[in-house]
Amino acid sequence: MKKSVVLFVLLAGLVAFAVFYQNNRDQRMNSARLVGVPMREYLFPELPVAEIRKIRIRGGDEQVNLEVDGERWVVKERNGYAAAFEKISKEVEAISQVKINGKNEVGPSALAELMLLPPAENVDPNTTGLQVELMNASGDTLASFVAGDSTRTTGGANSGNWMGGVEQRYVSTTKDANTVWMINDIVQSLTPDPKQWLSKAFIDVAGVQGIGVKSADPAKTWTVGRVDENGAFSLEGAAAGQALDETVTAGFGSVLTNPVFSDVHPAEKAAELLKDAMGATLITFDGFVYDVRIAPKKAEEGAEGADTVYFSFVVKNDIPDARPTVEGEKEEDKKMKDEAFAAAVKATREKLAKEKAFEGWVFELPKASVEVLLKSRAELIASKPAGEGQGQGPMGQPGLPSSGPLAFPPPQR
Repeated sequence: MKKSVVLFVLLAGLVAFAVFYQNNRDQRMNSARLVGVPMREYLFPELPVAEIRKIRIRGGDEQVNLEVDGERWVVKERNGYAAAFEKISKEVEAISQVKINGKNEVGPSALAELMLLPPAENVDPNTTGLQVELMNASGDTLASFVAGDSTRTTGGANSGNWMGGVEQRYVSTTKDANTVWMINDIVQSLTPDPKQWLSKAFIDVAGVQGIGVKSADPAKTWTVGRVDENGAFSLEGAAAGQALDETVTAGFGSVLTNPVFSDVHPAEKAAELLKDAMGATLITFDGFVYDVRIAPKKAEEGAEGADTVYFSFVVKNDIPDARPTVEGEKEEDKKMKDEAFAAAVKATREKLAKEKAFEGWVFELPKASVEVLLKSRAELIASKPAGEGQGQGPMGQPGLPSSGPLAFPPPQR
């Protein structure tokens, strides 16, 4: 017999066995559909959503505990850092609205086969699923389920689905004993990874007026600034004929504008993680001063280490209490400008309070979001000589020191 014929026979046998195995499992499960817990429309028909104060999600070796601390949700595995309330609210709402597509009554061995055992030590991970527990403030379980293996319904004319089957998930709940429910797959976003539940609200450095990078290495120390938001940046102490490289300076105005972090560490780890940090100061036209520290994340600390940095900061803004008096100002003009000033002060104070809440934490940022701050002084200068006078600007004006603390022009208000 030719080798190709033998291979064909073996392949056909494997396919036949797979079909038999699936049909046999379906028959065993379908035979008990009319017994056990009665069929119902929703997985959790009376879930008290308003009472939920704790959520635990476990899968494999990972676990995340979300809980209400005061008036906000936090991630316990990240030292009580703020959790993404919108995500939590969305997922809880989705769980409360899960509809049941079908049910089966199974024995303990079938639970393992369908990956419906809760994660635990000394339990084969190939038999466990994703466990989700919703609890009240006292820790009492309001709802609990394990999402296991997935299956695909049959498509075709009789099913009303000409495009093929629909992906469904086997789930079991604590209260329903050996009943296995089939639902549309909603668990993909219910991850046990704590990083995925962090609130991504963060600083937003807007309207950069000046940047000063401080390093023990003079070659990596530099200061740039500009006189208005539409103006070009100039390098302090630039030699005659030197000009900034526009491909580099294009990133000055947007550095740390709505950066997105991937993970966060407590202040207790700052000394360790920021051991080799460089420093920089950013000043904005609306008076914000950000002192930042940046350190590389070593590649061996994670697969993304080479493209990630540790980042920490403090922020301040000396907000005036009143608008300067303008001699001869008309009363109606004064009222209008005072109201505009008060609104601007209110918005500035709110922004300052929001951003100061992030002080002390160490964040993991993509290296690309701070790349421009890591440049050496030589990398800022265009390779081709510029015309006479280029490269001079506000940083060369009297009163702006070439070394020592930054002293940019007074912020415009």
